[in-house]
Amino acid sequence: GHVEQLPCSEISKPKRGCKLESVVKSPLCGHDIKTPCFIMNELQKAQIKCPPNQAPFAVIDSSNDFSTLSNDARKVLQSCGLRSRVILTCGHESEVECSKLLRHSENDEVADGCDKKVEVCLPCGHFIQLSCKDCNRHKQGLYTPRCTRKKTIKCWNYDRCTSSVEVECGFNGAAACRETTTWVCPTKEHEYKLNICCKGEPQECPGCSFEKLSSSVSSPNEFTGDKELKSWIQGSV
Repeated sequence: GHVEQLPCSEISKPKRGCKLESVVKSPLCGHDIKTPCFIMNELQKAQIKCPPNQAPFAVIDSSNDFSTLSNDARKVLQSCGLRSRVILTCGHESEVECSKLLRHSENDEVADGCDKKVEVCLPCGHFIQLSCKDCNRHKQGLYTPRCTRKKTIKCWNYDRCTSSVEVECGFNGAAACRETTTWVCPTKEHEYKLNICCKGEPQECPGCSFEKLSSSVSSPNEFTGDKELKSWIQGSV
């Protein structure tokens, strides 16, 4: 029923919807939004119901089917710049931008993005705090939380070092302490305090190697491990 003046060049073109705007309550949040007349007609044909007034929570009529709306109609419904409180599918209360309520009504990522903290019992028996969305992913087998509680286990070399190591609860490998233990060389002539638990046992005894090297240098005729060194010593005499 609206009257609009058009240029003569527009009269012969196909009729377009009336773009005169009216202020109506959004069927998503109940806030006032400006809606072109042709969008109002589309909402009426789709039987989209608007709430009579704004409630403390954005309650979207479950009979509303937004899937058939055009992109223009969806943009109008998402034009509200305010925020609303909603009850997410998990049951927690959240505050979201009204422009995202359309996706919320369609069970999109807004519904699955709850950041409320919940307590979860892990297989190890410890309780940890997870966001509600991570808890849901954990229940679906899409996310495995790591227990950060500490436990004490024996060092792999416990029989010699008698030390224990503090590790995270989920650790299942061999732990090595940083204690030093006494290492005795095969000849029983030398011994050292070494961090065997972390670095392992030495391949050779430092004392025996040094004595062997000293003996070889002082008696070049007996040193046969390096011919160039032997010839260099003989040539320098």
